[in-house]
Amino acid sequence: MSDIMLHGVLNMPIDVWGDTTIDKTQRHAVYRRASARIKNSISNAELEKLIVKYEKREKDPQRPPYEQEAYAFAAYDLKQLIGINDE
Repeated sequence: MSDIMLHGVLNMPIDVWGDTTIDKTQRHAVYRRASARIKNSISNAELEKLIVKYEKREKDPQRPPYEQEAYAFAAYDLKQLIGINDE
């Protein structure tokens, strides 16, 4: 998929989306492609800095639980992208 098509799909109005399993699966595939392109444009060193930043925000008691959870997932996801295993 070209960058222009990817951009178009990512910016489709929500009322154009279907609610079928096929539609959801196709949208998820497009999101994954966009994520891969973004990841490939950022160095591992930059991603590691983001992980540290997100882990600090995850543990910040001033943040609401939903934000802490979002930062925890973001840090986890970035670790998976660059092959860091927490176990």
